[in-house]
Amino acid sequence: MVAMDLARTVPEPLAQWVKEMLRADAPALVFGVILTAIGLSATVLYFFPRKTRDVVVISFGLFTLLYGIGLLAETQTIPMLTDISPTVWAHLTFAVAYVIPVPFLIFFLHTIGHGWHQLALWAFRLQVGLASLAIIVDLVHGVPGKMAFANHILAIFAFLAFLFLLFAPGQPSIPELRSLRIGFVIFAAFGIETSLASLGLVRGPTHLEPIGLFVFVLCLGTVVAHRAFRNQEHLGALREELEIARRIQLAILPGHMPHIEELEVTTRYLPSSAVAGDFYDFLITGDRCLGILIADVSGHGVPAALLASMIKVAISTQAQHAGDPAAVLSGLNRILYGKLQEQFVTASYLFLDVPRRKALYASAGHPALLLWRDKEKRVSEYDETGLVLGVSPDVQYANTEFRVEIEDRIVLCTDGVLEAMNKHDELFGRQRLKQSIKDDAHVSGDRFCDALLGKLGAWTGSGRGQGQADDVTLIVVDFKRTGDSPETPTRV
Repeated sequence: MVAMDLARTVPEPLAQWVKEMLRADAPALVFGVILTAIGLSATVLYFFPRKTRDVVVISFGLFTLLYGIGLLAETQTIPMLTDISPTVWAHLTFAVAYVIPVPFLIFFLHTIGHGWHQLALWAFRLQVGLASLAIIVDLVHGVPGKMAFANHILAIFAFLAFLFLLFAPGQPSIPELRSLRIGFVIFAAFGIETSLASLGLVRGPTHLEPIGLFVFVLCLGTVVAHRAFRNQEHLGALREELEIARRIQLAILPGHMPHIEELEVTTRYLPSSAVAGDFYDFLITGDRCLGILIADVSGHGVPAALLASMIKVAISTQAQHAGDPAAVLSGLNRILYGKLQEQFVTASYLFLDVPRRKALYASAGHPALLLWRDKEKRVSEYDETGLVLGVSPDVQYANTEFRVEIEDRIVLCTDGVLEAMNKHDELFGRQRLKQSIKDDAHVSGDRFCDALLGKLGAWTGSGRGQGQADDVTLIVVDFKRTGDSPETPTRV
């Protein structure tokens, strides 16, 4: 009833004019709303999920979104419903017309433009320059569409050029090519007719291009959907392969800690990704002696993990030198030299002679060994280090000897502990690690490791081992009285 009463208050000529305006704008309004919604959805979809972003999706979304906005701006209805002047809307309409080829060229480059990459790249740069120039010229003169004639000419040549490229021999055999060809032929036919009619070179309507564009967008949508599905399949396969790699890498780590009277060994191994570049292993020589290797390959992910696996093989060849840390590192260095490409490996090796209370230690660019001396209630630091592994074939490493006593604790770690960073870009650092060793000197190795990882998580704000920037490996050796050293499983 209210609508009927309102309709009666509108003068008949005005009501008739509104009806005619809506009737004339209806196709542009319908297509404009649909295309804007499709483009906006594709643009938003590009950001979710982050790991599977495809430039094709964002270029398709921007192309469709701009075209939809351009159609809405061309109508009389939309400007009339706003307080923005018609001149501003006209400037927007032509600005969209100048800019819209840019996302299309990006789409072309990442779908079938690989064989014509340089040509398409030059076309992209040319279009960006022309669009910028055209917008500036319109704004300087205060007249929208000052370069509309040149834009129509360029559009005709662009349609013809892309038709040639789509059907040129040697195109890659991809499932999307057929959809692109069908959609673009229809779009080009309507687009060329619209441009020629706008230039007055042929007689015909100048508003049919959106129909061709709509068909083309539907075809582009199938291309985007197919690529998204294919990317998801590829990502799933990669995840499965990484999971297999993770299991293999965990299998090369010691499954249980060595059981030697008076020793309790505890470890923590927290990779920052599915696979890691950290590694540790033990060489048991009998007579209650134990060799401990800890290593860190630069970088992350699969390349670092492959090199860590190589170290597993290499350390097994050094069993005859297990009681000489310097010889072990020298042997590893000779094996790794020339095989690391641009990466490097830091490592340290500790040999413990439990009956003699003697320890030998050598390092190749690795973080210092920290020793809690219970009688003195202080942390000693052994930072004598040689060159990282794999850089030079003839590096000589030196042994450092020290004594250990009951209730002493040795801590070895990779730089993922020391270089853990908080939100202020401050490192956790050696001093905080030493303070943690002192604070928790009389708790079990298991509890000490958990407490330290808790402090690291609080420091970085990432939680226990979640979202960490680097791999973390921690080895703690406690010297206990006879009968007080249960076998401790490794924690991963």
